[in-house]
Amino acid sequence: MVMAQYERERARRVLVVGGWSPGPLDALRARMDRVEFLEPTIPMPPSGCRWCLNPFCPLLLVVIFWLLPMVASGEWPAGIEGTMSWLVRLAALLAIPLLLRLCVAGLVWFSIKDGLWTISRAINDFQPDVILAFSWGGGLALWLLAERRWRGPTLLLAPTVKAMACVACRALPRFPAPSALAPVHVFHAHHDGFCPESQVAVLSAAGCELHLCDDNHVLLRRQTVEEIHSCLKQLLSLSPVENRDGEVEHPPACGGVLVAAGCLYVARPTTALHGAAWPSGCMAFVRSEGRDDALVTFGAGRWIAPVLILLVISACADWSMVVGALVAGKPKGPGAGMALVCSGVQNGDPTIKH
Repeated sequence: MVMAQYERERARRVLVVGGWSPGPLDALRARMDRVEFLEPTIPMPPSGCRWCLNPFCPLLLVVIFWLLPMVASGEWPAGIEGTMSWLVRLAALLAIPLLLRLCVAGLVWFSIKDGLWTISRAINDFQPDVILAFSWGGGLALWLLAERRWRGPTLLLAPTVKAMACVACRALPRFPAPSALAPVHVFHAHHDGFCPESQVAVLSAAGCELHLCDDNHVLLRRQTVEEIHSCLKQLLSLSPVENRDGEVEHPPACGGVLVAAGCLYVARPTTALHGAAWPSGCMAFVRSEGRDDALVTFGAGRWIAPVLILLVISACADWSMVVGALVAGKPKGPGAGMALVCSGVQNGDPTIKH
């Protein structure tokens, strides 16, 4: 009784998981002054500085500013001459791009896991009614659902989950089929350079209810913001309420279609994929077939080998030789000169013209 009264009297709470730009989040906050919003600080490479607290950052710097110049120098490998020396140097130059790619993937994946930990802690402390996620935050929210850290109503705005998974060398997250009281709505723009159209079919098959809008990634058109606002209000209304007898009631879940505040819900989406025209020019979709709950777990085992390789290289390197090669100047051989040109361009130094 006391908890039900508390749920009825307290302000609705929305946990905001932002992206590289505010997008429509500020406009939604201005329209809903009676709703309590909380936006925790999460790592979003390359925006801000929080993502720099990452063990893969120093590894990336080691490869770029130490390993690459060392391999490009004419003095390496020491003690090996002739054809074998060129073969060793060639193998090292071919391995460096792979190490760079693995470091970038590890950096992004560590940022994703760090963001999931931050959001989980905010959920426990803030106890939100709805999660509102945009761009990078939308991708994090999908992984949050896949790991079952959140099972409430979720509104995703232009989630960049496919781009995040591609850079992190991961599969797209799969999550349990949303229920009628905890739907997952996704607003997807037609002209979005960060969210490919292929995401529509994937998210629809996963159980999300898609809203396709004639907009771009920031979703700031007036009609789009109005539709997002209406959908967010409807999701907030899905929280339990107390009736006059003191009993907790939930919104109806009859297995049919519930239309309110401009949003389309399907309690048991087992029919064929269909859509409904919206006054704003958006299209709302519900998923086609129910599927079994699926959860993809990711381990850190695949990163052990490259990290150990970098550590071994760091431990066995001759620092005096590296410093001497960097100070000496011009490298020996066309292969080393080409490598230094690439290193200078990558490090942003236009004065290197070997």
